[in-house]
Amino acid sequence: MANKVVGSWLLATSGGIFGLICLGGYTRLKRAGLSMVEWKPLTLSRPSTDAEWQVEYENYKKFPEFMSYPYLDLEDFKEIYTIEWAHRNLARGMGTFFALPMAYFWKKGYFNTGDKKRMLFILGFFGVQASAGWWMVKSGLVHKEEYNERVRVQPQKLATHLTLGMTLFGVTFWNALRFLRPNPEMHLKAAEVLTASLKMRSKAIGALHLTYVTLFAGALVAGSDAGKMYTNFPWYGDDYLIPSDAMDLRPWYKNFYENRGMIQFVHRNLAYVTLIAVTDLWLASRKNPLLACTRFGCNAIFGLTMLQGLLGINALYSGCQVNYALMHQANSLLVITSILYTLNTVRKPNPAFIASVLKK
Repeated sequence: MANKVVGSWLLATSGGIFGLICLGGYTRLKRAGLSMVEWKPLTLSRPSTDAEWQVEYENYKKFPEFMSYPYLDLEDFKEIYTIEWAHRNLARGMGTFFALPMAYFWKKGYFNTGDKKRMLFILGFFGVQASAGWWMVKSGLVHKEEYNERVRVQPQKLATHLTLGMTLFGVTFWNALRFLRPNPEMHLKAAEVLTASLKMRSKAIGALHLTYVTLFAGALVAGSDAGKMYTNFPWYGDDYLIPSDAMDLRPWYKNFYENRGMIQFVHRNLAYVTLIAVTDLWLASRKNPLLACTRFGCNAIFGLTMLQGLLGINALYSGCQVNYALMHQANSLLVITSILYTLNTVRKPNPAFIASVLKK
């Protein structure tokens, strides 16, 4: 019973983090992330009087983003400020939603030694993610010429913040599954089933790693507005295989995080490689009747990855409109969810159990 309670709490936490990441994407797409120019982690309220709003607005006007959008009036500012305020406070709320039940379950003795280490890791990860968020925002409070036509946070820092958020989601969801689902030893009692399971696990881990790398590259696309540069997929403007300006910057390595043509090229091609890995995983699940438990998960991975590609293409052709770009980001979390779910069905038993089964 305790496992179900803890697992349900962790599942709810991961669901909240999912929503938080989506709200963060909406915040970026609405260009609201730089509206709060101070980090006050203990302040929960937002301005309530005209005088308080005016103070925040005047403070905002001191920074580069307003200088790029001098037409943004007080009412427009209130809208973007409220979006960022909601994002920050939901983040604080999720941290509290995790920390307080964790303390209760710890006191009740629901965690073993390994569980305690994992819970402390997740709690610390919340703090790291919050710090990374402010580290990202600070980078947008100073204008840099390479950001072209508008002020923005550094794409690398945005990509780091988003990837950390997705990792926090993944770790929390994985631990929820650990409490909610039985140990792998319960259905891996034959050597051929165990061997097939370990092979499937290796393929799924490879697909998960590729997905995270592709998502990081996608965050660079979002942070640099590279998705608005070439919108005629599968080509790159008038170029077919690679943008003609992909290696224009010097030194050469700057192209991978400052050259928008190269940034989009890398993201697209990582997506192709990820799709190949996912297809291989899907075909392996269909060919092996011993692992019927993975069939649903692998079908979900394949279907959601295909959908992710279509959503990406749609976002490109739309010029990265808010709703299409947000669906592309949200579905990426569903891809991660499906891979972790499948990995949990073939998670690795302890070495002693593996040795005993393989000797039979």
